[in-house]
Amino acid sequence: MWNVYYFFTIFKPKNFELRLEDLEIEDIWILSRLNNLVKDVTNALEEFEFHKAGKRIMEFVSEDLSKTYVKMIRDRVDIYADEKTKFPALSTLYICLINTSKLLAPISPFISEEIYKNLTQRTSVFMDRWPEVKGGLIDKELEENVKVAKKIIEVILRKREEQRIKLRWPLQEVYVSDVKIEKVKKFIEILANVKKVLVGEPENKEGFVVGEFENIKVYVPKELNEKMKKEAIVREIVRRVQESRKKNGFSIMEKISLYLSGNIEDLIEEFGEVIRKNVNAESIVFGELKGEYEGSFEVLGRKIEFKFSKVE
Repeated sequence: MWNVYYFFTIFKPKNFELRLEDLEIEDIWILSRLNNLVKDVTNALEEFEFHKAGKRIMEFVSEDLSKTYVKMIRDRVDIYADEKTKFPALSTLYICLINTSKLLAPISPFISEEIYKNLTQRTSVFMDRWPEVKGGLIDKELEENVKVAKKIIEVILRKREEQRIKLRWPLQEVYVSDVKIEKVKKFIEILANVKKVLVGEPENKEGFVVGEFENIKVYVPKELNEKMKKEAIVREIVRRVQESRKKNGFSIMEKISLYLSGNIEDLIEEFGEVIRKNVNAESIVFGELKGEYEGSFEVLGRKIEFKFSKVE
């Protein structure tokens, strides 16, 4: 719960305003899950089943909010993201945090009180009204389809592991035989790191491994193509620089000057702007190394070195 709250505070801009228009599929899904949570927890507490209520809240926070929704909206709330997509995502997360803190208050009053007061600037969570179930926001069909999508994601992750393709390395495409996933392909694409999910079967099955559950077949590429290898290397560069930033106490808003070296000149030409934005660099210089902080690594046959320093 605290980690989700911390995520919200990091990415909430100073000009943030509650905006629940133009919701995307993941927003609609989490609000449906939230209202089912309110219904289940209210019923459990009325029956004095505090253990059941607590377990249900923790499942929602861990599985729905932290492992699914936060990952789904990460790009939408990035510092460079447009307000049109950022504010609905942050507003939805805000609604979830407020209502979850109310539901958790009878069971875990201290963390609930702190999160609630920090978010609302009001006196106490115990002075506010108990959440009401908004039945119109519950979408059973969507929730069931997302359950299927999550099982498909498990198959993809298992096949990735078998083929030794890391999750942060993007796959060009995955084929799924079930038409029900059409509306929730976005979940699979983001959470399984796939560029495109297609319904049906590939024409050339030799380049794919097949996973199956409940008569649904999932076709996953056996290896990365050259384009995806390039993107995988870019992801590794971003990850290593971000890890170094975090290790050395940089905030997400602090800009850096980044210097890169290695056999990656082709990547800099094609993906330099992507790297710059994702590590919040004011500039990228290739071919020379200078700066206070440094790192090096090898990935997919390329050795890469970097240095950076804070922009004052």
